[in-house]
Amino acid sequence: MTDKDGKVTGQEQIALKDDVTLTPTQNGRNFTLPVNVDTMLANGSDSWRYDKVRLEVTRVAAAGTDEIGASAVADYSVKQRLPGISAPSSITRVNGETDNADALLYTVSWSPSDDERIDHYDLCVVDDGGKPVLTLPTTGNVGSLTLDLEQYQGKALRFRVIAHCKDDSCFDGPDGALSQSETIVRRAKAPVVENVAFDNNSPNQETFLNDLKLNMTLKAAAQGNVYFTGYIFSDVANYTKIAKLAEAWQGEGTGQAKYEAQQELTKALDEMLASGAAELVIPKDSRTVGGSASVNDTTASYTFVPDGNGFTLTPDHAKQYLLPAVRVMPTDGRTASNWFYYILQDAAAAQLPAIKLEAPVDEPERALGNAVYKQEVNLYNDPEFAVERGKATLELRRFTVEWTAVNKYTQADGTVRNLTDSYTFTVTPLDKDKKPYSITVTTYDRDVTDADGKVTHKRGEIKTVTKTYDGKTTQHCQADHRCGCGDQRDPHLVRPER
Repeated sequence: MTDKDGKVTGQEQIALKDDVTLTPTQNGRNFTLPVNVDTMLANGSDSWRYDKVRLEVTRVAAAGTDEIGASAVADYSVKQRLPGISAPSSITRVNGETDNADALLYTVSWSPSDDERIDHYDLCVVDDGGKPVLTLPTTGNVGSLTLDLEQYQGKALRFRVIAHCKDDSCFDGPDGALSQSETIVRRAKAPVVENVAFDNNSPNQETFLNDLKLNMTLKAAAQGNVYFTGYIFSDVANYTKIAKLAEAWQGEGTGQAKYEAQQELTKALDEMLASGAAELVIPKDSRTVGGSASVNDTTASYTFVPDGNGFTLTPDHAKQYLLPAVRVMPTDGRTASNWFYYILQDAAAAQLPAIKLEAPVDEPERALGNAVYKQEVNLYNDPEFAVERGKATLELRRFTVEWTAVNKYTQADGTVRNLTDSYTFTVTPLDKDKKPYSITVTTYDRDVTDADGKVTHKRGEIKTVTKTYDGKTTQHCQADHRCGCGDQRDPHLVRPER
């Protein structure tokens, strides 16, 4: 043995186990003597603390001769090994009853060594049969590690720590001492959802944006508090992909296969959330726990309300695809369940409702008006219009239809728009021999600006007017006569107001 300066401070014989015999192997004139410090030392692998060994080799004389075998002694430098780590002293749950819905987190703590040669530790998890089932590295010379034991629910596990060298100047430490046995908790069963429905399948704008309620019918009354989460997808393909992954995860039993299915689902959701292909319908900080749902016997309900720090429905979410899920947090001390996703094979049935637009006018008669304008005309002496005899100004009157543009909405970026840009009204002649016809008006749903930011078309301004009669649609004059008709008369056949 040597001190820190390499000076020999003492010698001792390396003690081997009683049943161990060192037997060299020969390769020509060379001999190799294997010594396994993990299995051969009488005092265990932790007793290997040598950086130099003295090896004495004695030649055995041939039998039947009076020769004496010669011997030789030589000193060799060998690597020391890092110290063994004592058994972890603390194994504790993380977050108590509000555990991550997708992970059973435990923190394992031990006393780290102050040996500067240590780079990091391996935390080894051992089942009740002594078989290692999980090994995770730490970052640096630390004294604790938090790990997910979701896949080991109900199993008795023990833990040990192994020190690892920064370089090849020493051996890694021996297997550390095993901790006391810890039985991993089991989760409560998740509530099963049999049906979901919005309390209003045709909500107006106010209800959709501020008070849309989702009702979920449970197979049995929940034994605790129910929490809700959900994801919205604009693309049906993304909804279908996540729904299939959720279904695969829920279909697995327990253990490693279920854990891997859950990890695949979480990874896909994380990627879609990062890219904007999916939206979480509860605050991000609540994703692993859920948002509180109200419960009445076998009905759990969640109301989407505007949240400045979380998720808020917008008109653009109408008819997008919702994948809802619930979990239960028992009040009797049991551990909270995983999520139960309500999966529909028919993606169309998973869509949020459309917004019912407001009526432009409450009484059709109130939309009727008339426009009076003056028109200069030519006067002729003959029916062939060959000889003009002068001009005259006539006062003409036309019917108008006026209404207020409906469903005004201010976006998060401050843009004001209408939720529709198309209006249709039907005209039924009093003459029974004439067929009714319809007029369709398209408008600008928001202000339009040019490259310099100047408004070129105002919100509510008429864009086109078409008439449909007897199955045939024709375009009528636009408000600014861009059809090229050259008509200088007042063009306001219709007048939507902003």
